[in-house]
Amino acid sequence: MLRSDPMKLKTVLILLLVVKCVGLAPLLAQTGMFNHPEVNWQIIETEHFKIFADKGLIDVARDVAQIAEEIFHPVTEDLGYVPNFKVPLVLIDFDEEFNGSAEPLFGKMVIYCSSGTKVTSGNLSWLRRVIAHEFSHIITFGAIGAFDAFTQRYQALGALQIIPIWFLEGIAQYVAETWDTHRDMLLRMVTLEGNLLPLSKMEGFAGTDIRESRLIYEQGHSLVRYIANNYGSDKIKEILAELKKAPFSLSVAIKKVLREELNVIHEKWLSFIKEKYTGVKKETQPYYNFALRLTNMGGWVWHPVFSPQGNRVLFASSYNYDYATCDLYMGELKDNRLVNVKKITDRAGFFHSFSTDGSRILFSKIDYRKNGSLNEDIYIISPTGHNRRRLTYNERAKHPSFSTDGKKIAYVVNKFGVTDIWIMDADGKNKVNLTKGKNYGQNDSPRWSRDGRFIAFSHFSDEKRDIAIFDLESKNFHKLTDDEFDDRTPVFMPDGKGILFTSDRIRGIPNLFLMKINKDDSGVLSPTEIFQLTDIVGGVFEPEIDTAGNRILFSGFGAKGFDLYLCELDRLSPVSLECKNQGSESITQITTVETEVISQPYSYFDTPPTFNSRETRFLSEAKGSYCDTPPTFNSRETRFLSEAKGSYCDTPPTFNSRETRFLSEAKGSYNSFLGIRPIFLLPAITISNYGLWGTIGMYFLDPLDKHTISGYAYFDGFNSVFSWSYTNRQLYPTIIFSGYQNPYYYTGARIYRRYRANNIEVKFPLSGHFSLSGLALFQTSEDALFDTNGYKLGQVDKNENNLGIACSYLTYRERVDSDFNPAGGRYINLSYLWSNPAIGSNYDYHLYKIDWREYIDIWRRGAHTLAVRFYGRAIETNQGHTISLPWDDNTLRGIPWGALRGNRTVASSIEYRFPLFKDLGFNFLGLYFDRFYIVPFVDYGGAWYGNEIMSGKFRSTFGAEARFRFWIMSRYPMILRLGLLQEIEPNNQAGWLFSIQPTF
Repeated sequence: MLRSDPMKLKTVLILLLVVKCVGLAPLLAQTGMFNHPEVNWQIIETEHFKIFADKGLIDVARDVAQIAEEIFHPVTEDLGYVPNFKVPLVLIDFDEEFNGSAEPLFGKMVIYCSSGTKVTSGNLSWLRRVIAHEFSHIITFGAIGAFDAFTQRYQALGALQIIPIWFLEGIAQYVAETWDTHRDMLLRMVTLEGNLLPLSKMEGFAGTDIRESRLIYEQGHSLVRYIANNYGSDKIKEILAELKKAPFSLSVAIKKVLREELNVIHEKWLSFIKEKYTGVKKETQPYYNFALRLTNMGGWVWHPVFSPQGNRVLFASSYNYDYATCDLYMGELKDNRLVNVKKITDRAGFFHSFSTDGSRILFSKIDYRKNGSLNEDIYIISPTGHNRRRLTYNERAKHPSFSTDGKKIAYVVNKFGVTDIWIMDADGKNKVNLTKGKNYGQNDSPRWSRDGRFIAFSHFSDEKRDIAIFDLESKNFHKLTDDEFDDRTPVFMPDGKGILFTSDRIRGIPNLFLMKINKDDSGVLSPTEIFQLTDIVGGVFEPEIDTAGNRILFSGFGAKGFDLYLCELDRLSPVSLECKNQGSESITQITTVETEVISQPYSYFDTPPTFNSRETRFLSEAKGSYCDTPPTFNSRETRFLSEAKGSYCDTPPTFNSRETRFLSEAKGSYNSFLGIRPIFLLPAITISNYGLWGTIGMYFLDPLDKHTISGYAYFDGFNSVFSWSYTNRQLYPTIIFSGYQNPYYYTGARIYRRYRANNIEVKFPLSGHFSLSGLALFQTSEDALFDTNGYKLGQVDKNENNLGIACSYLTYRERVDSDFNPAGGRYINLSYLWSNPAIGSNYDYHLYKIDWREYIDIWRRGAHTLAVRFYGRAIETNQGHTISLPWDDNTLRGIPWGALRGNRTVASSIEYRFPLFKDLGFNFLGLYFDRFYIVPFVDYGGAWYGNEIMSGKFRSTFGAEARFRFWIMSRYPMILRLGLLQEIEPNNQAGWLFSIQPTF
C-alpha cells in the first residue's frame, strides 16, 4: 500500500546522506592510500601494537615497535586512557612525504618514515616525534570514548567534530614533542606583527593560507603548554575526562576543571607571550639594519644561490602554491635589486646548484611515480629551462650540489627513515654512499669545498643537529660542532678557511655564524673560532656567499613566511664565541657502486638505538638560555614525568637482542581479509508526518585499506532504498563494486519509477595524474503502476547494461581552497560506453563522452581564477535513443532538466571567480563561514540529431553567484551557492538558484 509521498522521502534521504557523508569524510579521504601491490606487507606484534610494514622495511619496523612501546606508558598516563586493543601502526616508505595521521574510529596510526630534513626542527628524531604525536591523538580519542561501546563511540565522534583543532593538536604536540626554536620563531613573528589567530579561527583548519593552518598547531601547542605549566599538567587529563561525560563544549569542560573561563585563560596567555616577545624585539635588530630585501613573496622562498658570475640568483619558491611545493626561479641582480625573475621549472625540490661555468643547473623534481607514489629525483637543465636530463630514477634523491670542477655531484638519498650523503659522476654514474647513516640519523644540504676534497653538510643524530664534513681522501666523517644547538646548512667560504652556517645558539633564534677552520698536516679540519654575524628577531636560513667572498644571500623569516635578503659581508659586526675542537669519527671505506639503483637493503640497522631510561623517553635535558627562558615552557618534567611511578618506570625494559625487543611475535605475510572489521554502524529511526522507517549506515575496512565496504539502507513498507560499495586494493588494478536502488518518483498517470543498478570498475592508476578504467554498468528502470488506493497493479522493467572504458587526467596547484576554487590545473575525462542485447540490455547504442575543465590562474595573490568547462556527448543508435541537457547544476543553469534532447549534445560554462572576503570569520551554530566569492558566469549549450546541428535547439544563460564556503563542525568544507540568472534566448526569463554542493 502506498504510505508516503516518495518525493518527500527523497528529500529526507538526501539530508540523511549529507549527514552520513560528513561523518564519513575523514574515513573516505584516506581510502586508496595503500594501493601498492608491490609491497609485501608483514606484521610485527608487540604487547600494545600491531606494526604493518613492507618485508624490506622489517628492521625499521622492529625499531618502530621499540619506540612505540617506550612511549606507550608515559602517553597513556599523561592522558588517562589505556586502549584495550593492540593499536594498528602502518609504516610507509614508498612516498617522499613526511607526515603521519591518526584515525579516530579504527584507532589506526599511519607513519611515514621520511624525515623532512629541511622543514623539521627540534631535538627529537623524526620517528620518535611522529609516532608519539599520532599515538597521543589515539589516546586522546580513547580518553573521550571513541573506542568504547557503540553508543559512546557515536557520542565521541560528535565530540571530535566539535572539539577545536587547536586543543587536539596542542595536546599531541605538548605530550609528544618539544617547544623548539622554529615553533618559537613562527609564534614570535606573528605576535610581533599582530597576526595571531583569534580563538574562533582556531576551531578548525579553515583559514586564508597555509600559515594560518600551521598557526593552529603552534598556538594550540603554546596554549596547552601554558595551561599545563600554570594550572598543572594533570589538568589536561581531567579536561579529557570531563569531555567524555559532556562532550559537546570544551569551554564548559575547561571552566569546570580550571575554574576559569577559556577566554580569560586565553587573554592571560596572550599577555604572557606579547610581553616576552616584545622584550626579545628590543634586544635584537631588524633585517633592514644590514640587508636589502630582494623578494616580497612569503611562503617558502628558499635556498638562494649565486651564479658563478654573481649576476643571477637561483631560488625555490612556493609562490604558486600554498604548501611546501615549490617551483625553481631565476632572477638578475641589478643595482642590488632582483629583476626579470622567471620560472625555470615546476615542482622542484628545495635544493639546487649552478655548474662552475653557469651553463647547467642541478635540481630535484618531485612527481608521481609507480602506483601514485610521490618521489624525488635529480635532473640537470639549462638556465633557460631547456635540455632537461634525468640523472636518477626512482631513487628518492634530492639536495644536489656540483663540485667546483663540475665532474662530481653530491646529493642526498632518503630511504628507511635515514637520509645519507651520496656522490656520483656528473653523468649520473658511479653512485657511492658516503655516510651510511644509522640510528635514523639525517644528513642533508651537502656543499663542496673549493678544492673538492671536503663535503660539508648538516648532520642530525643523538638528538643534536651539527655541522659535519666528509673527507674524500681519508674517508672520514668529522663533526665540526657537537653541542645541543640546532646547527645547519653549511657553506664553505671561497678561501676555504671558514664555513658559514646558521644556528640557534644565541637567544634560541636562528642566526648567521662564521666558523673559522684550520687544516693540520694530516688534512684534518677543525674549528678555531666561531663568530656571530647577525642578531635578528626573525630567523636566518640557507646562507650563500658569492665567489668573491663579499656578498651574502640568505632566506629570512617573517610573519608571512620567508623572503630573500642580500647583504655585504663587511656590513656585519662579528662577535667572537667560544669554540671547541671536535673529534673525528672513522667511517668504513667507501666502495664504488656500479648499478644506478641500489637493490639490496641497507645494513646500517644492525645496531639498534639504545634508550637507557624512561626519564629520557623523547628528550634529553634541554640546555642553554633559550630553553631556560619562557616562552619555551621548558618544564619538560611536567610533561611526562619527573615523578614516574610504578615498576615500569623504575626499571626500564632491557632489550638483549633486536629479535626480542618488545616483540611477542613476528608474524608472516599480512592477510587483509582477516583484518576487516566494522568501523561505522549508524542505525537510526526517522519519524515524520509521512510515517516511520529505519535506516542504517555502515563502514568496514582493514588496517591497510585493502578492502573498504560502505553503504546505507532503509525500508518504509513502500520504498526500499540502498547504496553500497566495495573496493578491493589487494592487487593491481583496483576493483570497485557498487550498487544502488533509489526511491520511487512520480512520472504521471499513476506510474512511479525507480532505478537500481550494480556496477564494476577496474581502475589502472597509470600515475598520480592519469588513470584508465574498464567499466561494466548494469542498470534497471522499474515502472510500477498503482491504483487510486495505492496498490501496485503491475510493473515493467527495462535493462540498460553497458560495457565501457574511461581515461582521466587531473592536475592543479596545491592551494588551501582547491576544493572551492582550484587554479592552475586541468581535468579531462574521456569515456566510451557500449550497450547491446548481447549483454542483456534492452538498448543498442554506442555512447561517447568528453568532459574538459580548465582552471586558469588570473591573479595568484588575489585568488582570481577563470574556470572553463566543455562537455559533449554523442550516441549512435538505431532505436531513437536520446540524451538530454543539462546534466547538472553547473552548466545551463536555470534550464529545466531534459529541456534539450537529441543524440548529440554540447555545453560549456565560463566562470570568473574572485573573493570579496577570504575570511568572513563568521561562526553560526558550529558552521564556520570563511570564503565569500562572487562568480559571474555564462552558460551555453544545445542538442540536435545526427549532423543537423543547425536545426538543433540551443539555450544560454548568464548571471552571477555568491558562493560561501562553510565548515561543518569546523572540519568538513561545504559550499553554499546563491545565484541570479537571466536566460538570453529563446525565453528571456529571469531565475535564481540555491544549492549546497560542489562546483566544477
